[in-house]
Amino acid sequence: MTLLDLPSHLRARYSRAKPDQKTKIEIRIQIIAALDRTPQNGWKAKAKELSAEIARVHAIGGFSPKRILDIYREYRANGQEALLMHYGKKAEKPKEFVQELARRVENNKRVASVALDELRADWFAGKNVPGYGNWRNAWRAAYPDDAEPAHCPDWFTPKGWSERNLSRLVPSEAELEYARRGVFAAHGKLPQKRNDYRSLMPLQIVVFDDVRCDWLVSYPGATEACEMWLLVAMDAATRKVLDWISLARVPNDEGKRAEFIGEHMLILAGNILRHHGVPTGWQMTLKVENAKATISREKADYLGTMAGGKIVVDYTVMHNRRLPSGHTERHGTPWDIKGILESFFRTFHDHTAGYIGNTGPRYDLAPAELKSRQDDLKALLKEAEDLP
Repeated sequence: MTLLDLPSHLRARYSRAKPDQKTKIEIRIQIIAALDRTPQNGWKAKAKELSAEIARVHAIGGFSPKRILDIYREYRANGQEALLMHYGKKAEKPKEFVQELARRVENNKRVASVALDELRADWFAGKNVPGYGNWRNAWRAAYPDDAEPAHCPDWFTPKGWSERNLSRLVPSEAELEYARRGVFAAHGKLPQKRNDYRSLMPLQIVVFDDVRCDWLVSYPGATEACEMWLLVAMDAATRKVLDWISLARVPNDEGKRAEFIGEHMLILAGNILRHHGVPTGWQMTLKVENAKATISREKADYLGTMAGGKIVVDYTVMHNRRLPSGHTERHGTPWDIKGILESFFRTFHDHTAGYIGNTGPRYDLAPAELKSRQDDLKALLKEAEDLP
């Protein structure tokens, strides 16, 4: 292909180009002609050869092997128009366009590509796209001497509107998860905060949490296997487990299973105070949650009054919560200060994974024989009902 092979309106546009742009267009034509004569399995090698030749003969940059292959792909996708498509213009995206693209992508709850296709469809339909206007105005501004076509040509899109370029403007995975499902779903993908416990004193922060053990137990009086739960208290400074309470979730006559209640937390907190005491040189913070492992506000106030202000009950939240004073914060671990206890639970599960009656980490990963064990236990307990 040569300049003479271009249609008249492209030759006219070439004649109006600046000298340096004419050189680059001529180089593009040479690239396309050379790759047209080369088998597909030899394109990469030919692109390297052309890149070296262009640098040697023309002493001009911007024609790396990768860019040469991109030029050829543009030509194969859009035809000869791609040789002159907005040549020499910057591809900066207007702020309004970037915001509109993000809004559309976030509104689509499944995939970003559909929102990008909709933006391009609006452009070809003649609708106004924020930051760019419509294609007719853009045509008149870019090619005032050319007749305006009845429909927007496939190749005539704003610079940098390829699918690959637009995908770079898509919000990050964390931003999309935050917009589509909320902060809790996005938490693990967001920048995290690590707590530095080195400045803490013993019993300055005591963390409480409950955990379901990964095995089922036979409990006296129960007619079937029961879940085993633990309520655990850990000292944040030393990572020592101070005390715990175990609970088998035995169903009552109405079939409702036993749960941890506020009284269990008070018993656990009382045991810690009885065995370990209250610090005299610093305040003691009991870090509890708002669900099972909690202490009511009234009981918390009573504890503080009883201890002369030396005990404070603080409630964990799942995000954006300032930690208790007494230690510094740095970039890293999630979910407030409870991460130390969650980490312990992971190790606990790993070391007890070989226990008989293990349920596996999730219901869909339960051992194959678990259901048979449950059925056998239920049948045995039924047969033994009348035995002493």
